[in-house]
Amino acid sequence: MTRTPSLLVAAVLVLGGGALSADSSETIERALGPYYAALVSSARGNIDATSRHLLVFASRWESISREARTSSQAAVGQDPQWPALLDEVNAVIVRTRQLVHKQDLASAHAELETVRAAIRDFHARHNALTFDDHLTDYHEAMERVLGHVAGRNEIRLTARDFADAGEDLQAALAAWQAVQISAGPLAGNADWKAAAREAAAALDQAGKALSAKHTMAAGAAAERMKTTYYDLLMAIAKARG
Repeated sequence: MTRTPSLLVAAVLVLGGGALSADSSETIERALGPYYAALVSSARGNIDATSRHLLVFASRWESISREARTSSQAAVGQDPQWPALLDEVNAVIVRTRQLVHKQDLASAHAELETVRAAIRDFHARHNALTFDDHLTDYHEAMERVLGHVAGRNEIRLTARDFADAGEDLQAALAAWQAVQISAGPLAGNADWKAAAREAAAALDQAGKALSAKHTMAAGAAAERMKTTYYDLLMAIAKARG
């Protein structure tokens, strides 16, 4: 299936011989707006904001679940993993809200992280990765780079450390390219454009630091990648209302 790079997954997603409409995909994207906002606020320790964003995400995901279970579109029910995904995300939302109530934002954030991985796995099974899935790939590669070099100021990184970080940076660059290609209408959004410029600058900074094999510079660049990544999420959240 030929996929047109855009904010929507495509005109049609092939699912077990049926089709999930672009309208359904757009609904999922809209639900991921407050989801991203909850990810950022939980990472930053803001309980009130996390609770607010979770409430909106829960409402939108419930609408998706209700529509999917009653839709006459054959494909919605043809993939046995689709209802399981709906239930899985609903369960994550319940667990996350309980953790937020306990003021355990670290665990709440970790719980939320499983949502996008589950959605990406679902799309990957059908060779239909979306903008959001490419963003998930970027996040994972970015975190691996961070894991290699962050917080290492008191020791010198080894040649293997730099090589591993460089390999993961290449994965981040590839994912970032896919994000940009598939951004669609979001590419013209002012907040997204500003955040994307900073993200690209952070990637460039990381590449130079790793090439120079400079421990502190590499750590600082990786931390900047994460900061700019959160700015990307907030730009998406704002654009998707």
